[in-house]
Amino acid sequence: DKPPPLLDTGHPILESVALGLDLAKRHPDVALEHVLRETASYDTIGNAYYSLVIHALPLRWKHVTVVTSEFHMPRSQAIFEQTWKLPIVAGSQHEERPSLTFHAVSDEGLMADDDYQARCEREMKSRDAFLENAKAWETLGDFSNWLHDTHRCYAVNRQDEYGKPTEATAKELKSY
Repeated sequence: DKPPPLLDTGHPILESVALGLDLAKRHPDVALEHVLRETASYDTIGNAYYSLVIHALPLRWKHVTVVTSEFHMPRSQAIFEQTWKLPIVAGSQHEERPSLTFHAVSDEGLMADDDYQARCEREMKSRDAFLENAKAWETLGDFSNWLHDTHRCYAVNRQDEYGKPTEATAKELKSY
């Protein structure tokens, strides 16, 4: 729940834009017109949901690769797989979904060892909590209702909780 970095103009630096520009800078063969931004999410759960409903489904993507750090991959993979498999209509077996692959980027040198260990533990706790919540969802609509009614980042009725302490420990928070 930390605020986004700001440009000198006071506008937020959008993560998807900054990373898209960095990708194109590092890999000149990537054309910026092929980089799509997703600016609705505040976390990995939102990344999974909004990338699905804003880009993948309407554009009928066939394949998506999720790229993230090694420590974040087990939770990211669980979130994307659970979210992206949910049918729009209960019981539907014929809805096309893109195939998902996952690519983990090395964590080497990312943070101090004790911070890294704390972050890995937080990731596993968060993954397990997500998977427990996922047991209640049969459709993408069920997930959307949970996201917008319950999840602290997206539920309007929980906006007063922004900036307040979470269940994460100080050591875990230091790793963000």
